[in-house]
Amino acid sequence: MAGIREAKRAALRDKLLQSALVRIHDGGLSSLRARDLAQDAGCALGAIYNIFADLDELIFHAKVEIFRDMDSQLAKVMEGADTLPPKEQMLKLSHAYHHFATTNPHTWSAIFAATTVEPENTPDWYREALIRLMEHISRPLKQLQPDLTPAALHLRTRTIFSAIHGVILLSHQKRPSGVAESEVPEAIDIVISAFSSV
Repeated sequence: MAGIREAKRAALRDKLLQSALVRIHDGGLSSLRARDLAQDAGCALGAIYNIFADLDELIFHAKVEIFRDMDSQLAKVMEGADTLPPKEQMLKLSHAYHHFATTNPHTWSAIFAATTVEPENTPDWYREALIRLMEHISRPLKQLQPDLTPAALHLRTRTIFSAIHGVILLSHQKRPSGVAESEVPEAIDIVISAFSSV
């Protein structure tokens, strides 16, 4: 009996997550409403909170699923690329990240949208999923600069990610301080070249 109950619970969890991912893809994080998710999953509104503590927890889990999808796409792009020079690997990754952002704008924007959870209360499993995704950057960076300490490698990895993400974000938002969409590939090359020469 307990096994059946757990199977139903797992099935409902999957339905809610899939509904959240579809709604995020189509309309961004602002399109997520508990009542709509319950309707999509065919459950009572209160049933959501038997699976997730609140909507923020569901959102964190949805973001982790997006990380996994992105990780899979980047891994596919990088198949066999470990024979390339480290700089070329980082360029390949960065352009793939740009492609993901431009072809999945709502999903990409949702990954970094704020929740009501204070940063210090972000779940450890969410942080770990993000770190695993960033290992795509740290691997070629380690090849390029093998003497970096783990702390220095972590800092430089996050800095490179922040720089590339910032270029794409400001362009996506059409900010005056950003570059035009057509200039993003060249801007990415500039950023990676700068880091590769340090």
